[in-house]
Amino acid sequence: MSWGSVIAGLTGDEEKARRTIENVRSVAWIVYEDPLFTERSINIGIRLKLSGFDTSIATCAIVNSAILITNDKRFYEKFSPKAEEYGVKIYLLREMTMEEIETLS
Repeated sequence: MSWGSVIAGLTGDEEKARRTIENVRSVAWIVYEDPLFTERSINIGIRLKLSGFDTSIATCAIVNSAILITNDKRFYEKFSPKAEEYGVKIYLLREMTMEEIETLS
């Protein structure tokens, strides 16, 4: 999943990223922990142009309609503009007060 999002990020071309994924799939064995999660992660990573790890975190939050708290500013800045569209509330920990954190539970 990370190579698709990396190619989409480098080229800005979602179709090229999808073609690359299909080309790699045709010549390589890919180990999936959960094929449905992996497929969803690929699509989310390409659309959001996230790194592999960030794509996994974002997909987990999306699948679970979760509140996501991160201290990774770069990830926050990339994901937060689209988070609501995916049903996720995202917060940057370093900008939160204790009262804000406590009200989330």
